[in-house]
Amino acid sequence: MKTEFRFQVARILGRHLFWAWTVAVLLPTARAEPAAMVKNEKEGKIYVALPNGYSFVYNTKKFHVESMWQGGAEQRPEHARNLAIQSNPWQQNLRSLEGEWLGAELAGDEVVFRYAMSGKDGRVEIRERISINQQGVVLSFSLVHPKQAFNMNYRMRQSSYRLVETTGQKRGRGHVQYIHLGQTDYQITMYFQEGGDHFPAGYTLEPITLPKLPKGYLFEPAGLDFDADGTLYVSTRTAGVWTYKKGVWKQFADGLYDALGLRVRKDGIYVMQKPELTRLVDEDGDGVAERYETVASNFRFAGSYHEFAYGPRYDSQGNAYFSLNLSAGVGHKISKSEGIQMLTPLGFRGFVMKLSANGELSPYAHGFRSPAGIGINKKDELFITDNQGDWVPSSYLIHVRPGGFHGHPASLLDTPKYGGGETLNSKTVYDIPKKVPEIKESDFRPLRLPPTVWLPHEEYANSPGNPEFCETSKFGPFEGQMFIAELTKESILRVQLQRVGGAYQGTVFPFLRPLPSGGFRLRFSPNGELYVGQLSRGWGNGKTGLHKLSWDGKTMPFEMKSVTLTTKGFDIRMTLPLAPGAKLKPSQVLMSSFRYNYWKLYGSERIDKTIIEPDNIRLSEDRQTIHLSLPLKAGFLYAIELVDVVAEDGKNLVNRTCCYTLNQLVKEDTK
Repeated sequence: MKTEFRFQVARILGRHLFWAWTVAVLLPTARAEPAAMVKNEKEGKIYVALPNGYSFVYNTKKFHVESMWQGGAEQRPEHARNLAIQSNPWQQNLRSLEGEWLGAELAGDEVVFRYAMSGKDGRVEIRERISINQQGVVLSFSLVHPKQAFNMNYRMRQSSYRLVETTGQKRGRGHVQYIHLGQTDYQITMYFQEGGDHFPAGYTLEPITLPKLPKGYLFEPAGLDFDADGTLYVSTRTAGVWTYKKGVWKQFADGLYDALGLRVRKDGIYVMQKPELTRLVDEDGDGVAERYETVASNFRFAGSYHEFAYGPRYDSQGNAYFSLNLSAGVGHKISKSEGIQMLTPLGFRGFVMKLSANGELSPYAHGFRSPAGIGINKKDELFITDNQGDWVPSSYLIHVRPGGFHGHPASLLDTPKYGGGETLNSKTVYDIPKKVPEIKESDFRPLRLPPTVWLPHEEYANSPGNPEFCETSKFGPFEGQMFIAELTKESILRVQLQRVGGAYQGTVFPFLRPLPSGGFRLRFSPNGELYVGQLSRGWGNGKTGLHKLSWDGKTMPFEMKSVTLTTKGFDIRMTLPLAPGAKLKPSQVLMSSFRYNYWKLYGSERIDKTIIEPDNIRLSEDRQTIHLSLPLKAGFLYAIELVDVVAEDGKNLVNRTCCYTLNQLVKEDTK
């Protein structure tokens, strides 16, 4: 059917322009043109149909693609996928620009959109092309005058895409992306998140009804723990501490300031507030705390919303540990670079603090930005998750070592070398020095301890919560591994560690998604159930909630159980044998390596990215271990994806990807 004739048919139907376009362009017949577009001058929009069946709407007044969808006339634009681009991406506070629409034209199987931006750096013309396929969306920009240096900005909201990459540089939360001065070509690639629920077989997520609160209160579960008889204690941001037993809620304490963590001890309930660690005691046994006792407060709280405090966690000797965020509005910057930076008002911000069993508070480790998750295992090994930002190229998990410097230089101002480390008390805690000494990057860069396991930004984690160790066989085949709640991605991650050269490194796997809202806190019950506290404030989505995740005790999920580094490559151990006669082809094992910049800018793109094809792929005799041989480099992350891998019982692999952080090479294989 000729394109012109189809448009005539559409006009005869006399419908709204969009429906005329969908009838004309998206009828399931062969197209004469590779691509088609219809303009609506009144709306300032262009409707585009690509030959591969994808369609999108482009806004000519705000210079960006609004939404896209796959299919025909039955799918309305309001149900289409939003690209998470802000309403007018070129008009940001970073630089004031004035746009001029120049037109659009068909170019083979694409449409080219032409416009100009003018600002104090002059005027530059831009050609923008959009391509869409099953993997995702690619936005390509070309500057028509390549000799002219022109700095442009493009901003996106928090994205639901699995991964967002750019040939420019992300700058600031929300994925502010810009073209470098003098750059003539710029590309943003957004990879689609796999659709559908990703729940391993045998697991059930059960909602727990939250208590009804008076107006103005929000039940936001920010800390979870159990006592000896199985009673659940929950600390919240604004509603105090509650207990939950046999389906009944009761408020245990109130009047607390952002109680973001708690632990049940024999002598009371220890709650981490922003300004202090507090002990709550129920003296008369009525289920309500009568005594509120300050346990530790000799650290500076200057009033910034970002000065969160997390913990506590206790080791086997009775020592407590808690972590302190840097400030977002009060204190000193470490560099003069543009973009978002965390500050320090001094007073051990960016530290993990240790409270000894005899009550002595001291700094334990430093170099953290926003260490929102803190966990400890049976060996008394402490682990922290930190959130992406300046000096933190991507979120990560790290084994915390005493006295260790873990990356963000702001905390160095509290060390003796720079005049810090003075004991704080109630008289000095709010006295912020006006001047601080200079910190040289050449001094601290060699001291940085590398992350134990990177949690690659976008694909795995934007805002990780606490690591929770699985010390039970009641939760499936993952005993000894850890689980991490993820706020922005509304998911739960799984991490498996490997000790190499005396230090930990390892693998992150997706485990379960989506949660009804952002995951923040995890805690195993005495029965081996994983309780999940969820938030909707800030970077979270959906509604605040509390869920119980259980394994049925018999159904074996089909997952990559572990990835072990060898002298030759990696061994991937599956939870179930592969199908009889299975032989893996190179096209079924997709691999790449990359690393991050450690720098003062907010986050980092994946750099030195290399596509890898294993030299050899071999399946073990029991068909449960995939042996990969490939060249290896220390200091890189290795992303692995298994395609069309099926278990002997017919199960498909639920979570196909993982990422190994290779800090050190293995010198000798061990059995």
